[in-house]
Amino acid sequence: MSEGLTTSITFDLPVGYEDDKGTLHRSVTMRRQKNSDIIAIQVDLELNQLASKNVDLYSGNPAQQFIAAAATAQVYAMLYPRVVLKLGSLPPESITRKVFENLYQVDANFLFLKYCELNNIELKAGEGRPFVPGASS
Repeated sequence: MSEGLTTSITFDLPVGYEDDKGTLHRSVTMRRQKNSDIIAIQVDLELNQLASKNVDLYSGNPAQQFIAAAATAQVYAMLYPRVVLKLGSLPPESITRKVFENLYQVDANFLFLKYCELNNIELKAGEGRPFVPGASS
């Protein structure tokens, strides 16, 4: 492994995930994405269904923007359980897709920015669309 390569980061979510017992979990440890993470998602049948909804997020059509944003959020909800190693005091087996589907939007946005930072994904002004595995550009 290269010297200086960051393979994981730890940070706090702005709000945090509240579990069924009312416990708030804010501290996140996330590792870099591996190719196997993307492959696992690409073979998921749900992704094939989402990718078939090839809708332009920036088309100007509010309905299309909503569908595209929802599809993108689902892809990341599928990816995060693979790359998030720790979320507060949750046991690792409890860090599931459902957890990420139930994050507050501010936390979902923050998590996405940290994911991009860790994986060297540069977001430029006007190009805020994230990489969606399996979707055509």
